[in-house]
Amino acid sequence: MERLRADACVVGAGFAGLAAARQLVAGGVRVVVLEARHRVGGRTWNREMPDGLSVSVGGTWLGVGQDRMFQLCKDVGVDTYEQFSHGDHLLRLDGTNVRYHGSTVPKRYLVGLSAYALAMRRLSRMADRLPLERPWDASDADELDARTLSAWMSSLLNVPSKLGRELLQMAMGVLFSTDRPSCRCWARWSSPAVAPGARLGSSTTPTARSPRPT
Repeated sequence: MERLRADACVVGAGFAGLAAARQLVAGGVRVVVLEARHRVGGRTWNREMPDGLSVSVGGTWLGVGQDRMFQLCKDVGVDTYEQFSHGDHLLRLDGTNVRYHGSTVPKRYLVGLSAYALAMRRLSRMADRLPLERPWDASDADELDARTLSAWMSSLLNVPSKLGRELLQMAMGVLFSTDRPSCRCWARWSSPAVAPGARLGSSTTPTARSPRPT
């Protein structure tokens, strides 16, 4: 068995692990990165279909405000490409596949969509009140961290519509890559960076691009 000696060991060769390793190496630290897969990139992974079409099966979008991620992609040679934005939209709403074009969502779903939009606006306004670089310094940081985002979304006072809660849980699951986002304070801090300009059910997001590992 090969033995390696290093000052630090980074577990996982996703973007976070690779970025951490790069900074350590830049600081003169000897680093070993451990990855169980046969590739690097973590959740950022594309598959090529038989016709040559590239399909994102992992990390998907970079958008407005994510300048550090764009710079990291550039630094490590990861290409990006414009998001496909033509054709019909397809949403799974209330157990039914709903297909529509443009922004004309069927009226029967407007109440749920409105509840979702209002909840997202509330989260965004809450996030705006936190210090971006040091959210833990907020006066109510301990109170916020004591309640999970999942609990906040489950409250009828925050999201009164069942469909609205389903959509919000779906959106947060994508943003945080988990079924049960853990920390409300963390979500509030992150939301300006991960969801600016995003529109539910729309296939276009300002400057939305997908990373393509090379």
